Amino acid sequence: MTASAGVPSVRGRRVLVYSLGIEGRDLAAWLVANGAAVTMSDTRSAAQLAAAKAAPPPGVERVVTGGPLLDPDGFDLVAVSQSVLRYDPALVRARELGIPITSQMRLFLQLVPGRVIGITGSSGKSTTTALVGAMAREAGIDHVVGGNIGEALLGRLGDITPTTTVILEISHTQLQYTDRSPAIGAITNVTPNHLDQFRWDEYVGLKRTLLAHQTAADTAILNIDDDTSIGLIPAVRAQLARTSIRGRSGRGRRLARRQRHHRAPRRPLPRDPGPRRHPASWRT
Repeated sequence: MTASAGVPSVRGRRVLVYSLGIEGRDLAAWLVANGAAVTMSDTRSAAQLAAAKAAPPPGVERVVTGGPLLDPDGFDLVAVSQSVLRYDPALVRARELGIPITSQMRLFLQLVPGRVIGITGSSGKSTTTALVGAMAREAGIDHVVGGNIGEALLGRLGDITPTTTVILEISHTQLQYTDRSPAIGAITNVTPNHLDQFRWDEYVGLKRTLLAHQTAADTAILNIDDDTSIGLIPAVRAQLARTSIRGRSGRGRRLARRQRHHRAPRRPLPRDPGPRRHPASWRT
């Protein structure tokens, strides 16, 4: 079922795409272009989708809307938008059936030939991504800005070469399904957020995923003014760069030589309300 570097082989396969949002349409277009037989499913009604101008791309064989996500039984692959959370009953069912699950961000990180800078955080990630893009533009660097900001990703792969710098805003929900990390990964901060979607420890874990697959040749950037970000230091495998507005910034080489110098008191974690359902109306 899988090709080199973990990319699914989709030619001639039956693929079910969840969501007709921007990511779902981007996924469907890429899958159709690569020879898959694509079905799309969205919980929104036809009227809601029309109002959102969310139409399936050409070549999609079937579209099912206005009810629960279509049962994945009989499909070879499920491809999801970030808005479909990993504990959605449809994805639980897919795992029970042994059906692989992929996403737009997962595929993009597997396929992109250029160097990737990935930026996440509870706040400031959009601004930081835009600023990095502006700096690249002023410096004359061949670059693309995308992810949770900007245009769909898979449709832009043809514009990206090995010398392109790809600057991505990556949300916690996009990190649900990734198995790659950017060469440069930056976390602006991690504060209580989206606790209607995930438990606090799950949310922190998703942010940590940005750095989880890095190697010693990569760079991790952490805000050491943020208590929770300091707590992520033990997960760093890459070169460590620290940011601070309190004068404690600097560049680290390896975690083992740095973490003991930057211990800070940890504030109590917020009360964990437990997982909650993700409103179907958010699936965009």
